[in-house]
Amino acid sequence: MFLGWAHSLSLLSPRDDTDILREFSLPVRRILVNEVVGSLLASTGCKNLTTTAHVKWAMEVIGQGMLLPMEDHIIIGGSIELYRRWLLDSAERPPGFAEDEQFFIRTILMHYSLLFTQRPQPSSSSSSSSSTPPTPSTPSTSTSSTSSSASSLHISSPLTKT
Repeated sequence: MFLGWAHSLSLLSPRDDTDILREFSLPVRRILVNEVVGSLLASTGCKNLTTTAHVKWAMEVIGQGMLLPMEDHIIIGGSIELYRRWLLDSAERPPGFAEDEQFFIRTILMHYSLLFTQRPQPSSSSSSSSSTPPTPSTPSTSTSSTSSSASSLHISSPLTKT
């Protein structure tokens, strides 16, 4: 991981006001990232981030998306897409982004480096009889009565809105 390497060489100092979601469980982080990123990818989602504090909060959540297990590739892809839009199209940026553009661009690039963090291998004990890839678990209150890929559709649906 680039950030870990940079920290170990004292090139970057960790900030006390970042990585606040680290202590939350994986299912909680997964849901937070999915819902926040899905909302921000919606046509008007970013317009609500009107201050620097709002953008920093959202970026804390989006950054956690870069650390999710590879089984959550759809959620990770949503995080990547959102940051891609913010980097390459200034019209897509939230209003609070303009207050400190260079800071936010640096943070996005640092978050992208988290994609290269070594992740634990998926456990082979969770093999299933179907050939579908594992999907993130969802709360029991949001079950669907459709096909076996319904949980995948539930997780990916907010991220596919454009």
